[in-house]
Amino acid sequence: MVRSQIVPELRSLSVSLLENDLDSRMQLESAVSTIAAPAVQNGCEVTELEADRLTQERAGVLGRLAELRQRLADARADEYRDVVVGNKAWSPSEAARKIARESELNGWIPGPVQAGLDLPYSAVKLAELYATNRSISPDVESELSGPLPDLAELPSPFRFPGPDP
Repeated sequence: MVRSQIVPELRSLSVSLLENDLDSRMQLESAVSTIAAPAVQNGCEVTELEADRLTQERAGVLGRLAELRQRLADARADEYRDVVVGNKAWSPSEAARKIARESELNGWIPGPVQAGLDLPYSAVKLAELYATNRSISPDVESELSGPLPDLAELPSPFRFPGPDP
């Protein structure tokens, strides 16, 4: 391609290898100057701003990396850390065997329990609930734990007489 046929805006970026060495050298210098001109025109400010931005970005990435490494170390340590409930502690393998042994007894627990959450009931409500263990006799408790009757077998509310005036 002949250099003179290139559009003027891009001509300074092209170098002809067919002309004499002096012309080729001048064209090469012109191309390098054209490419480097924006950086020189904006001075060191662009470079400094870009360096500051990249330094901040790097610090953020390193911080995130440190956080993820800590989370990984914690997760790996959790495989060996005792499971503590109240004042009793079990190794992870002992806890797993206990859960497997007592799965039918404790199968009513609905799904995974999140650590660190507060109980859904206040201390007063829990005290009332546990107080029923003393206030209900074993006979009444046995009757309450029996099967519920089928709804179809229950009399409708309309079959009961109303209150006396």
